[in-house]
Amino acid sequence: MTDQGYSLRIGIPRLELPDFYASMSQMNKASLVMLHEAGIVSTDLASRIAIATQQLIDREQLPGARRSHDYLDFERDLLAAAGPEASWLHVGRSRQDMLSTGVSLWLRAAHLAFFEDLLQVRSGLVDLASRHMDTVIPIYTHGVQAQPTSFGHYLLAFLAGLDRTASRARESFNRANRSPLGAGAGTTSSFLINRERLAQLLGFDGLVDNAFDANLVAPVDSALELVQVFATLAVQIGQLTQDLMAQFYLVDSWLSLDPGAMLTGISSMMPQKRNPRVLEVLREHASIIIGSAESMTLLAHNVTSGMSDVRETVTSIVPAERMHEMLYLLTRTIEAMVVDPRRSLAEVNRDYSAMTNLAECLVQSAHVPFREAHEFASRLTDDGRRRGLRPPEINYADAVELYRACTSSRLPLSEADFAAAIDARNIIATRRGRGGPQAAEVERMLDEATASIAAHRRWLEDQRAATREAESQLDLAFRGLVNASKLTR
Repeated sequence: MTDQGYSLRIGIPRLELPDFYASMSQMNKASLVMLHEAGIVSTDLASRIAIATQQLIDREQLPGARRSHDYLDFERDLLAAAGPEASWLHVGRSRQDMLSTGVSLWLRAAHLAFFEDLLQVRSGLVDLASRHMDTVIPIYTHGVQAQPTSFGHYLLAFLAGLDRTASRARESFNRANRSPLGAGAGTTSSFLINRERLAQLLGFDGLVDNAFDANLVAPVDSALELVQVFATLAVQIGQLTQDLMAQFYLVDSWLSLDPGAMLTGISSMMPQKRNPRVLEVLREHASIIIGSAESMTLLAHNVTSGMSDVRETVTSIVPAERMHEMLYLLTRTIEAMVVDPRRSLAEVNRDYSAMTNLAECLVQSAHVPFREAHEFASRLTDDGRRRGLRPPEINYADAVELYRACTSSRLPLSEADFAAAIDARNIIATRRGRGGPQAAEVERMLDEATASIAAHRRWLEDQRAATREAESQLDLAFRGLVNASKLTR
């Protein structure tokens, strides 16, 4: 990727997804193997078709080949090479179910590529979170500093969201990885086409059972489901990106990007600027991906079931390449993050996010009514801000005096207890609720995130292995037909 004018030049690994010609070639092989096994096409004819098919596949793999995506173009060349009887290859098929199968094969590859890219992001976040379990940072609600937590705890929140997105992608994959081939134009054929065998040869988990659904309904909602998963992830990444971007507004920011990572941009006029350009690019990608999801939804909306509007445009509208680029850049951004725990703690101590804990301590230790404790902590905040004090700078005697003015009684906390109640590190350490930032809970959630990533990685490896095995078995069966003519001589 080259971002002209902003000094952001990063090589993005190419996303390899099958074009329709590649998918059509696999369908042609599978169809021929199935037709021969079913006795619909003789061995001699199947061999002649197989030899011509392989020659055309080899030709279309040459540099500059036209690779037409229309089966009739392929068939014209096939008939020229093997004679009119070669049209038996298309028995029981339509360009309709071939188009839907091509969509399904592309969606399968897109799901797995997305899942792998997402695993890289999640692994990077786990590593970053594990290194910052004790790094105190502020969290914000309504754009205002709210409470202290650890950076590790904060990142685990996004890891939980990404885990849900990965689970959605798995569920979507399971529905998308079903074969439409053999459905014909929507009602199958008078030929006894073995759809189960076609699904097996192409590495699908099974069939879309109803032939009309397989051809004209399921491919549409499978594409919609994937782009909605993309959109959900884009929202999550947009939130994270905006949070990170906000840190660059601070003069004494506790978060920066390693300049050696080439993710920041320079100003053409202002020599001091180090713009977090990669965050802007991530935000742009996220917004465009969300827009693409809406485009796909609108394209499918109010279209009769027999139309091909969605199926013919899946590969151009589903933003698989943009998603790949966004996740790659996010992984690089996570790797480049530099966090200064001293500065992040200082940022917490600049404001009064510790006051919630002070009110809780009064309620717990002295059974002060909650609203009374809340009112005192609020007035202490106003008084401290009015005098330009940060919480650690508040004098205990002044707190005692203010509490007396509020309640006509003595502050029921010792000086040491008062200091501990407004100490951000102590606040984090003494949280008790499940899912909080205390060390034991963060370690538990890190372990669970790590285990989930490992399980999802095994799932991905299993799916890729199943696809490779199916391709190997298809090639073996197809080569058997190519070589059959030699055996009959």
